[in-house]
This record gives sequence, structure tokens and C-alpha cells, in this order.
Amino acid sequence: MSHCLRTTTAALFTAGLSVIVGVFCGVWPLVLNDETEVVDSVPGHRLDLRAKGWPMGEASVTITLEPEDVHTRVVIVEDAVEGPGVLVPKPVRAPMIAWRNVESLRRLAFLAEGRAAR
Repeated sequence: MSHCLRTTTAALFTAGLSVIVGVFCGVWPLVLNDETEVVDSVPGHRLDLRAKGWPMGEASVTITLEPEDVHTRVVIVEDAVEGPGVLVPKPVRAPMIAWRNVESLRRLAFLAEGRAAR
């Protein structure tokens, strides 16, 4: 049976505050131990994260908000920085990361536009 457990050790994303969000998800023996730490933030503009998704490794993630007329463009830049993920050549891992980030942005748009499943 698949299971996911999410925990959060703090609720604020402010500069200088490390926020750890833990996710343990999957079916044994394929359980992902995921932990994301806020490295830095500029409220309303940028969020720098260190995503730890062992056994795959760790990634640096920057989420930037860019004003665009009456809208906001959300940009995610991510890449592996430690662990087995860095052994995968960038031309191979980049499309997988991009696909995941597009899906994350799609889900965020659903939430922001009030179209998320209730």
C-alpha cells in the first residue's frame, strides 16, 4: 500500500528562518524520503529552497515571481546539486525536472484560480 506523511516544522517563509517540510511517500522498498528547506526568501519576489529527495539526492530550487501587467509569472529554476542525481547528464535530467516543474505550476494555477479539486 502506498502512503504519504507530510510534516512541517515551521509555517513562515521569512529570510533567515529555515523551514523543513518532510514527505515520506511510496511503497516499500521504493519509499522517497523528501525534505525541503527554505534557504532564503524575499517575500513576494523569490524563494530559494534546498530539496532533499533521497535516494535521488538534493536539488537547488529557486521560485521567482515576476510581475506581468495584471498577472504574475511564476518561474521555477531547479537542478541537482548533490547525490546520485548529479551523475545523470544534464541533457537527460533537465527534461525530467522541467516536466515535474510544469506539473507543479499547473497545480499552482489551479489553486490560484480556484479550480482545484475540493
